[in-house]
Amino acid sequence: AMYHVTSRGNGRQRIFFGDADCERMLEQLEEAVSRRFGVPVNDLHDHGHRAGVAKAAAIDLCCRLTGKSQREVGARFGYHSESSVGKQRKLLAGLMREDRALTAKVAGIVDGLMVVKSY
Repeated sequence: AMYHVTSRGNGRQRIFFGDADCERMLEQLEEAVSRRFGVPVNDLHDHGHRAGVAKAAAIDLCCRLTGKSQREVGARFGYHSESSVGKQRKLLAGLMREDRALTAKVAGIVDGLMVVKSY
């Protein structure tokens, strides 16, 4: 249910009421990934491979939960092409198929986020 509401809204209604709301959600996602994987938030934006799977998880969750395009999310994480972002997302999907603990770790990030909608 969380994925559906955050990616499409209830009845396809807006899920963010401005850029500031979306930015806050992105920051919360990054912080949650950082805590869950034990990686500093700055490493998620680094071009190096120190963050590895954590960076792939952050990218995938940002795409799925905010509805932002791969290009927009990629720019946030220092990638300049959609193919680079797609590779990161495929990497994570493959690893999650093979590793139940990783799947649980990523699912825990989503479960730990609280989405509040104002009416």
